[in-house]
Amino acid sequence: MKVVRKHPLHALAVFVGTIIGVGIFGLPYVASQSGFILTVSYLAALVYVSIIFHRVLAEVACGTNIQARIPGYAAHYLGARAKRISFIATFLSLIGANIAYLLVGGRFLFLLLSPNFGGSELFYTLIFFASGAVLIYGGIKSISETEVILLAALLVLLGIFFVIALPSLKFPYFSALFGKDLLLPYGVILFSLAGGGIVPQIKDMLGGDRALVLKVITGGFFLIGFIYLLFIITVYGVTGDETSKDAMSGFGGVLGGGVVYAGYVFGIITTFTSYLTLGITGEQILRYDFGVKKVVAWAVSCCAPLVLVAAGIDDFIKVIGMTGALLVGIEGVIIMMIYRAFMRAKGRRFNPLYYGVMAVLLLGVAFEVAGAVLR
Repeated sequence: MKVVRKHPLHALAVFVGTIIGVGIFGLPYVASQSGFILTVSYLAALVYVSIIFHRVLAEVACGTNIQARIPGYAAHYLGARAKRISFIATFLSLIGANIAYLLVGGRFLFLLLSPNFGGSELFYTLIFFASGAVLIYGGIKSISETEVILLAALLVLLGIFFVIALPSLKFPYFSALFGKDLLLPYGVILFSLAGGGIVPQIKDMLGGDRALVLKVITGGFFLIGFIYLLFIITVYGVTGDETSKDAMSGFGGVLGGGVVYAGYVFGIITTFTSYLTLGITGEQILRYDFGVKKVVAWAVSCCAPLVLVAAGIDDFIKVIGMTGALLVGIEGVIIMMIYRAFMRAKGRRFNPLYYGVMAVLLLGVAFEVAGAVLR
């Protein structure tokens, strides 16, 4: 397979644009329920954990001479059973993510355009779906070019929001240490930082340059962490305990209608970029790791989330919380096990501190189950 090396800016844009998706809209609500300081502490800790398991996956991808995604690496280093478990966790996490993107992206598109053009929310969800499906079929080239533009627009809009919100920020909100739900941040934040499936694509885009891939991952997460913190400050600092689940409707309700519509544009950008790249990641898992034909893999990856939305799944906070804590947590543990086997195969020592990362992810699964029971 011929690899056309991309500029690092394209790789960074795809990486950051993939990870910054619908999860960002749950973060201000989490802060309102769990306390600003606790939420930021979760964010800092999970950014660090995410850097570790994305970097070790990059080490595996750059050091293994096969064309694969996470399930393929699991099969190569851990065996067929691990491949099946990895496929279930990875593919379901991608499906869960794209369910959330369809729910929120379609709703933002509906709220932005329906006042002038009419139509139902389902109609706009189908437009969101169809637009993404066309680009997903086009492959990584069309997406990487789009991501650079959309990421730049996202950063500009976020800066505008912060400037508009600055006079209305209520700084006492930021002194809140603990809220009523101490477990809520884990799954939502971990979901908002998930992107392991994109790492092999970043490797392909950069021609397998290990050092450059690691720099993109580390730099990308620092940028993501900063964007998330700024978004939490901007929205939660204005709306406080009245923060809405989708962030933007409550935010716009305080600052005015113009901000509402800009927020919808912001929402469409953030959900659409991730929807694109995770869709192609799902397609490539089916193609490279299971030998499914391109058209079939594309249809399954794109249509499965739409079918589940049509079946009645409609609460994106629950979707991303469960997906983050359970499926992304399990996927992270599998990645660390792959890395351990990879290091042994290379005759190198596995860092025992990484067992701590695995423990955090497994505890997170337990926290999400406990939180679901308590809530």
